[in-house]
Amino acid sequence: VNEQVYRQRRVRICSRCRRQLPDVVQNRGVYNTVGSIGGSLGTSMLGSGLAGAALGPIGAIGGAIGGAIVGGRVGAAATDGVCDAVESTADDVCDACKEDAKRRPQGHANWGGGRLGGAGDPPASDAQLSAGQTGQGSQEPQLTERVGAAMSAAGDRLSDGWSWVRQSFSGATSSGSQDAGASG
Repeated sequence: VNEQVYRQRRVRICSRCRRQLPDVVQNRGVYNTVGSIGGSLGTSMLGSGLAGAALGPIGAIGGAIGGAIVGGRVGAAATDGVCDAVESTADDVCDACKEDAKRRPQGHANWGGGRLGGAGDPPASDAQLSAGQTGQGSQEPQLTERVGAAMSAAGDRLSDGWSWVRQSFSGATSSGSQDAGASG
């Protein structure tokens, strides 16, 4: 008889440095054992009382045994679920990365909010902004006009390509049905 047992263990890692984090629940095995025993005792008493009331002494013994088996598994699963919930709410950054973040100064991020353009540029009026003119010359097409023209050209080419595919496909199917009609 060759029996091999594989046991898998979930390992948590730091989201910044990818080092292994210590277990949040240190004694998971003890908690599972206590949950299994508690569930076994509780459902054993409940099963014995219910089956004993319905089937007498033999039912009480069967209810106690069945309740112990079912309760042990339910209790272990319940404590395992509680341990998983505790681990899922734990922090995913190790202590070393937390200390590094405290020591490292937070960089200044300037996300704008100021006026764009150089110091010599005159500020644009509301009429110029609404007309799309920013003082760069009205002969040069604006970015939105150029992008719109490029998208229109691309759409026309796609439409022409799909028309060609549709005509090729309909020509192939109509000539195939004429050949089938002539041979039949």
